[in-house]
Amino acid sequence: MPSLKIELGKKNITLIVLLVAVLVVGVVYALTPGVAPNPGHLITQVAPPAGCGSGQVLEWSGSSWRCNDFQRELGVYDCGAKAIVKIDFTTGKVVCKDVTGVTSTQFDLVYGIHSSTQCTNLGGTVVSSGGDKLCRFASCPTGWARFKEWSTTSSNSATCKLYYRDAQFTGPYICRASFSSPITCNTGSHEFSNQAAESCSANAPGVKYCNGCNVKSVTTSATTTQRGCY
Repeated sequence: MPSLKIELGKKNITLIVLLVAVLVVGVVYALTPGVAPNPGHLITQVAPPAGCGSGQVLEWSGSSWRCNDFQRELGVYDCGAKAIVKIDFTTGKVVCKDVTGVTSTQFDLVYGIHSSTQCTNLGGTVVSSGGDKLCRFASCPTGWARFKEWSTTSSNSATCKLYYRDAQFTGPYICRASFSSPITCNTGSHEFSNQAAESCSANAPGVKYCNGCNVKSVTTSATTTQRGCY
């Protein structure tokens, strides 16, 4: 089978090395900060497209460069006379917030999403604690979010009526009620504060079971009656 043999002379090798060196120098020179590539320009030497205004951003339309409003790209450039642009910390999005009925443009509740006036207009109560001002509702209305674990709870209890498996010589076991007293637990509760809802478990001892012969414990949680919202 014929083979291909390539021979390079010393002159050819020297030429290749020189070409590689020129390319490397050219790339490094082009990427040097503050130095215009040759040929090329610095960004400060490039004029924006005609019609661009202050605060606009440059974007590619698919066929040409144009200037656009940053807020327009966020979809909030047309909030209207009774709304302002705010950041929704729940979603991280920039949104329009209605200020109808708000006597002040200061959104004074935590994170600056809503105001005390909006809170009370919806039947809530403004609560201040540790520099944070929030609104207390029975549950957070639409457009509002829970603030940390701020809540009020009422207690619940769990009851484990004891049973045991009565083994049989033939066939499956028989589930029988125990004469022992039921096991109970109480969750406890808390007034309006930054605490998670309480919970408790009533556990069957030894070989006994709860409320039949399938589970070993019964768990319940306190009922949340109020929420801190923003």
